[in-house]
Amino acid sequence: MKYLKTYKNIFEDFNKSKAYQHEYSIYDFYNDIRKKELPENIELWSDHFIGKGWYKKIENKSKNMLEILSDIDLDLIEDRLVDLFDNYIEVNHEVYTSIAYGNFIDSDKDNDFLYTGTITSKSKDYITSHILSSIVYPTILTTELRGTKDEIYVKDEKWQLQNIDISKLSGFDSLVRHQKRDLSKYNIDTIFDLYKPSINILLGEGISSTRQRSNRSKFILSDVEDLFSEFIPYVIRDLEESGNKVFDVVYPYLKGRRKYGDNIDITEYSVKILLDI
Repeated sequence: MKYLKTYKNIFEDFNKSKAYQHEYSIYDFYNDIRKKELPENIELWSDHFIGKGWYKKIENKSKNMLEILSDIDLDLIEDRLVDLFDNYIEVNHEVYTSIAYGNFIDSDKDNDFLYTGTITSKSKDYITSHILSSIVYPTILTTELRGTKDEIYVKDEKWQLQNIDISKLSGFDSLVRHQKRDLSKYNIDTIFDLYKPSINILLGEGISSTRQRSNRSKFILSDVEDLFSEFIPYVIRDLEESGNKVFDVVYPYLKGRRKYGDNIDITEYSVKILLDI
């Protein structure tokens, strides 16, 4: 943060070589955006390293996602699912909102495999920082990837993340095969789009429970899956009647595609209802 506070008076004369002149690199930028509070002049440096307008775009999306989630009537969803939960009266359940996200390297996979990340924070700055970090990190995956000062300080617009061809970075050839394969999918529009407001419905104690898994309540996968299939359409209808647009419903355990049996014991079942903005 010390770098950004130092340069709050350079808006008027900022140019493509400022980062180099002030020895403020994309690595410094990444370290600063991962802190608890967004640093001063973050928009200026985002314009420099990512591309003009991207900070405002990301900040606005974070704000809009939180506004959508703040209007969700969780009590109504609970009421819609009360008959489902009553079938498992001794099993913990929870309905809550979050931001769901995925990894760009999985962008060619089905949503069930893609939207595996969950952000429960209600802080706009935290979500903005998360998106910014996801955009920057792949391009500094290793210290060898950016081998020149032009690349490190982004002295030319071709190294901005909105324009970058990662295969043209000087250290790309030194990467192992799977890194090259994964980074070939890099696209900031894809990363940006992979953040969705989400409603999460959990039956069971979840992975954060302190109880040993062997002591948790167990239920049959096919039974709970049939109940969710019956009740989720009512939840979707309520959401859409309230003006929300449902993007997809992400079910666990490879619903409809698994090769193992349906009558297996499970200790939690979690559904994500992804919304568009």
